Amino acid sequence: MVSNNDTLDVFAFVAPGHPFFPAVERFRDAMRDAPGFRGFAALAGTADCEVHAELKAAQDADGQWRLERMYWSFQRSDAQGFRADTLYWRRDREMRVLGFPEDPSLRTMAAFLGAPEGEVGDLEVLRYVPLRRLTFRCTRATAGHGARRCIGKLKRASKVSESYARLAAVHRAVRRRRHGIAVARPLELAERACVFYQSALAGTPLVRGMEAASAPERLRRVGAVHRRLHELAVDGVGSWSLSAYRAGIEADARWIGLFVPDAAARLAPVLAALDRRPPTPVAPVFCHGDFIASQLLHDAATDRIAVTDFDMARHGDPDQERAKLLASLKYDLPPLREAIDRGEPPDPKLAGALEAAYLEGYRRDADRPQDPRRLAWFRGCAEIHYLALALRKDAWRPAAFAQTLDVVAALAGELHGRP
Repeated sequence: MVSNNDTLDVFAFVAPGHPFFPAVERFRDAMRDAPGFRGFAALAGTADCEVHAELKAAQDADGQWRLERMYWSFQRSDAQGFRADTLYWRRDREMRVLGFPEDPSLRTMAAFLGAPEGEVGDLEVLRYVPLRRLTFRCTRATAGHGARRCIGKLKRASKVSESYARLAAVHRAVRRRRHGIAVARPLELAERACVFYQSALAGTPLVRGMEAASAPERLRRVGAVHRRLHELAVDGVGSWSLSAYRAGIEADARWIGLFVPDAAARLAPVLAALDRRPPTPVAPVFCHGDFIASQLLHDAATDRIAVTDFDMARHGDPDQERAKLLASLKYDLPPLREAIDRGEPPDPKLAGALEAAYLEGYRRDADRPQDPRRLAWFRGCAEIHYLALALRKDAWRPAAFAQTLDVVAALAGELHGRP
């Protein structure tokens, strides 16, 4: 996505001649014609407007790709509260402009937000991901507690109970362990509304205000917290599968090749190297499921770290999760992400220093020996996953994309023991 104050280059990687181009071009035209479009374009990429986007497709048995849906959501908060305008297209429906809280997947949201005063008070939207979830802060009297400030999550009916159960399992394990990590306390599941409530955690995002000078010490804290999570004994959160994971990376590579054929040619020998040197199995540990630095809060008053969002928690491979964290840094940490947003690749020296700081923090007092080739295998997979995700979320930046392909190629070389 590129903004020049009056136009937005939406899904720019879908070029003329691509099978998706006609549908994407109609989507672009609809956005240009939508009321307030120029205002959206001027705000996109600024602190006054957050953008969520998605391009989703499926591959048929014969290998043909079918475009399923697209959306672009412009979101902002002002004196009148939270507002989101989402242009949404689905294969079997007309183009629609959805005004928050209208959402075809979160079917209880409009009724919930329109409930009589007293059900939920002082509601503040924290994050809205169209078709998936709404996170908010509110005042509510939950079961067994008086009125209090808490965090609510509204999700699809198929996900809300499972997410609440995972949070409860993690909270029990943390209470037993008492090793200094804070997690939210589950308060109440309102299943009919597809909402659950949890305690509000003290602190501000660990990555907020992060600068290059302060980043290494913060990443050491991230590593130490991550190791402690992996030491938790958590029951009832499900298990991760290496074969399913590897199949997912194969699908990610096909998705990348659909839009960037040159990248597919570079990824082919990498995928072959992954298959030649699969990681040896290790005992599974508890994994957060989406552990990135921006999931952590820091309470300056107590110097305590809190971990949020256990919706994807499961038992899995610690190296897979560590590798994902390493791959996420350039997209998650301001000193690296700001370069990508400017259309530049992140500084490799700074990126290397931050990766080393995280690994140092993780290794302190850890008994388990580390296998660098094993971590390289999962790191290659994670980098491919994030490249595919950038295309799905319209976060594709050519310079950073090209640099990441170089990283993936180097990681494949490490699997062969080459420098």
